[in-house]
Formats: sequence, structure tokens, C-alpha cells
Amino acid sequence: MNRRAPKGGYNFPNKRQYRRDVWNGFRTFISSEIKNTHALLMPSEEGTEIGVALKSGVWRKNLHAVDKDPSFMQSYREKYGPSVHTYGMDVVKACEEIAKQGYKLGVANLDLCSPYGTKSIRVLSEVATLPCWEDKAVIAVTALRGRERIKHTQIYQHSLKYLIRKKGIETIRARLVRGQRYYKKLDAARVYHIINTFCGNTWTSSSGGDTLSALKRCGIYINPKNVTLLWMIFAVEKR
Repeated sequence: MNRRAPKGGYNFPNKRQYRRDVWNGFRTFISSEIKNTHALLMPSEEGTEIGVALKSGVWRKNLHAVDKDPSFMQSYREKYGPSVHTYGMDVVKACEEIAKQGYKLGVANLDLCSPYGTKSIRVLSEVATLPCWEDKAVIAVTALRGRERIKHTQIYQHSLKYLIRKKGIETIRARLVRGQRYYKKLDAARVYHIINTFCGNTWTSSSGGDTLSALKRCGIYINPKNVTLLWMIFAVEKR
């Protein structure tokens, strides 16, 4: 995935809070000790999220940092040590490489930071089916909210009808991170569709219920360009 950083980079206050929320969620919802869990993250140029993951208890040797720009990899290693695994390639190829090396991911923050559409759907679908995962995993996904092309917003209509029928919108709102209240119906449909896309025929909710029961936490944050990003954490297990 290509990402365009806002002016000043990705290390602004709302982003820092988002990272804390996501990694607190991982630590809360993972079924094993997080220090023993291999974790994928997409930390952008500054690499700040690596530090957040380490503070959350993940061991350096279990961290897998991914960015399409290979020039970032050296700075990651210099700042956080050579034991952090680095992949200067897109996230699908990185997951293929992780699988080749025999690692199994239990946590992944797929911080795509791009409009949800054809490319994002393809990336999530491909990543989910690769043999780089533990039998149970906790996943975070982030996407630009409301930046889809009109044809892509149509994909949410089925999800929205389902949520209205199952009274799932309030269920999703109940998963909002503390302090957040505003959440549109279409946001709920976005969340549900993204989780469904990842699960496909490979994964199901680790709670034993329908796809909606996989959702553990969600929220939004606004970047310096006044663009709103939507994020979610869900816990799944292999079918």
C-alpha cells in the first residue's frame, strides 16, 4: 500500500493516542502473553510505533516492521536495534516473507492509511490467507474515512442493511474507545465490511459468534490535514 504522510509526518498527538489505544487493545485482547507473540506493524518513516509496541511488552526479536519504502529500514534498526525484523516492501510481500522464515503472527496493525476500496480489499484478502498466522490472532485495521470513490461506498449497503436488521450499529458504537461518541451508521458498515473482508473463508470470530462479535474496539482520529481515519481491532481464529 502507498501512504502519503501529512505535513510534519505521522507523529502528531492524535496519532500518538491512536497508537496507544491500539497497543493497549492488543495487550488486552490477545489470548497469550504479548511478549511471546510475533507482531506486525507499519510504523511509517519515524518508526515511533515500534517504541509503543516495545512499551506494550513485545520483545524486539518478535517485532516485524513493514514499509514499502526500504530506505526507512536502516533507521529502524539504528534506533531500535538489529533484532527487529524489517521489510522494505509492501505488506503482502512482507507477510509472504514472514511465512517463508517460519514465523507466525499473533498480532498485526494493518495501518493502511488509504481510502478503503478495490486495492485495500485485495490487500486484506491476500494477507488474511497467507500461512504467516497463528491459529488465533488479534488484528487492527485503519483506513481513511469518507474518501472512497462513489462506486466503493455502494459496497457498504449490504453491510448496512444487515446491521440495521441485526441491531448491530449500537453494538459497534458500544465498542468505541473511551471518550468517543460520534459514529455514523456508514462508519459501522465500514467496520463490518472490513472485518468480513479479512475473515473471508479463512477466519471466524474467536468469540464463537458471528463476524460482528469479533470486534473488540474501534475509534476515529483526525490528522493535521483534517482527514478522519477509522480504526478497529478484532479477534479471530482460523476456521
